[in-house]
Amino acid sequence: MCRFPGSPAWPCRCDHATLPTCPRRRGEVTWGGLAMHLRGYLRPNSRVMRGLLRAVWLALVVGGVAWGAAAARADPGLTAELPRGGTLLYSSLLPLRAYDPYSRPNVASIRLSTLLFESLVDHSFEDRSVVGRLAESFDATPDRITFHLKKGVTWHDGTPLSAADVAFTMDVVRSPQTGSALGTAYSFVASTAVGNDQTITFSFTRPVVQPADYFVPLRILPRHLFGTVVDARRLPALAGQAGNVAYAGLTLRVEPRDEARAVALLEKGSRIQVDEVSDTWIRGTMQSSSGTKSGWLPRYRAVLDLDSPICLRPVGSGPYQLESVQFSEPSAKRYERYHGRPHAIERVVRKRTTDKATLAQHLAYGTLNLATELPYDLVTAVEAGGQTRTIAYPSLGFVGLMHNNRNPWLAKPEVRRALTLAFDRQTLHARFYHGLGEVISGPFSPYSYVWERDPALAPLSFSPTDAALLLDRALMTRAANGARVGPDGNPVTFALIVSAERSTEDISVCEAFADAMKAIGIDVQVTREEHGRFAERLVAGDFDIAFQDWVLSYSYFVKPLFYPNGAQNYIAYKNEALRALWDELENTTSTDEIIAKTRAIWTVLREDCPYTFLWSLPKIAAARYQVLGISGHNIHPYYFFTRMDEWWIRQ
Repeated sequence: MCRFPGSPAWPCRCDHATLPTCPRRRGEVTWGGLAMHLRGYLRPNSRVMRGLLRAVWLALVVGGVAWGAAAARADPGLTAELPRGGTLLYSSLLPLRAYDPYSRPNVASIRLSTLLFESLVDHSFEDRSVVGRLAESFDATPDRITFHLKKGVTWHDGTPLSAADVAFTMDVVRSPQTGSALGTAYSFVASTAVGNDQTITFSFTRPVVQPADYFVPLRILPRHLFGTVVDARRLPALAGQAGNVAYAGLTLRVEPRDEARAVALLEKGSRIQVDEVSDTWIRGTMQSSSGTKSGWLPRYRAVLDLDSPICLRPVGSGPYQLESVQFSEPSAKRYERYHGRPHAIERVVRKRTTDKATLAQHLAYGTLNLATELPYDLVTAVEAGGQTRTIAYPSLGFVGLMHNNRNPWLAKPEVRRALTLAFDRQTLHARFYHGLGEVISGPFSPYSYVWERDPALAPLSFSPTDAALLLDRALMTRAANGARVGPDGNPVTFALIVSAERSTEDISVCEAFADAMKAIGIDVQVTREEHGRFAERLVAGDFDIAFQDWVLSYSYFVKPLFYPNGAQNYIAYKNEALRALWDELENTTSTDEIIAKTRAIWTVLREDCPYTFLWSLPKIAAARYQVLGISGHNIHPYYFFTRMDEWWIRQ
């Protein structure tokens, strides 16, 4: 059995009859894997066939050596400079909501922002160790971490990056007004100390094991673009005004101290005459509709919202800088002063694509040369054109049916477990997703650090009989027509919501779930909601069951999904044993203990079934053949473009 590149967790499930559609064909299939396929075709049972197989094998070996030598001459290695130039035209079906990493994050926005913004550190693809990006090195203990920044790094506007930018970014991310989901992740940061322009130290409220892992998602922002006083001509909303203008919501103080008595809360569009400037404060005279006032205000505004210049004109330190936005299609040009390994591709353009048919057509006609996520039902059609190959890459996420504990029936563990037992996940996984990925029993991807093939953690087996017994125990009885009813005689009905943007396979899974529940007497009504409405209902808890997937970082921080009052605990789930385990985990300083306690959490979730955990699926990218160097080895499961310095375009 051949394997997808870069991830032994994802075996290629193709059989001998489907070699032409194997995702490792056309340069992705190894000679050994190809020979294995041929052996399967020939199945030699005679001397003649065995001789023929030896001849074919010899031809493959000789041809492979010759081809490999030619390829070595034609294709540059990673140690050589790649051919420069070309434009990468990419898209996905996910809408692009922002250019920055924090204001309106979704996967599409975060992937684009990866080209523009960078973090202090990142994970190595080879062994998940932490390696430097903006940081040249770091010193870590369980109580603090100190980052030493690279020298010579500049923002795209030429301003040098400094430790003050890093400290400011932490303030922005943790600001309640920003509303970043990362804010709670950094609750353990007690204080920030800037040593000099290249050194910054974060101290912690509690011991933290491998603290550098937590700083991988922190994309650094340019502090100088968050000035509280701006040229009115730089903001479209204030384009009709002249002179300097202060942001709304700022407090004017009588002296430059946080605790000093405030003079006034400035109105939006207040004009200011700047009299004095320090590194952190501005003194000036303000003119607004309520009169003229003098005082101090902070020089930088540690809040990210739609009025922030960074949202309108993103300036980062990454390998590409935003060049233009035409018809909602951003174009980023290679940043020639980039501090890291030079990128070969000259320009990256994200094209708008709103439906699957358009995505497939763009790939077929070459108006796109890369799709970051291809729906499973397009794989065969896209490959059949002969111009595009598909590439499977690992996912740091999982898919599940969320059971809302606000519903009295779903608050019962035996009911949630019964719904899971009555759903034949293995069969549906093979039918709709080509057997790729894994059926799971908890919120952990096979690519996560905690994954283990332990029989005690295996998915619950399909058993409608056991499901029926559990429903009986929950006092859900059968009526004469076979429907399940409660003690009051009313039939049991659940409302399942799913985003209308989901793939055909995902919608089919929801409908299959409704059919499976009907077999045990429970009526499930499936409703497709426009994505914005789906998100509103999810956050409001306005559902019984919801089909949802979660994409996580390497740290695999799932606590907000299941901890009481967790930020993403939309199902109002509570389990005291689980709470105790997570509280213990907070004070654990041993890596082995962290993994052991996380697996204990997994065990509880497997038994308690707050979700019917479905599967963790690899993502499928599609690349036309002129995009070279891209493979499952160098596609980041979450950020996608992290190793784009290994790609190039055939001119």
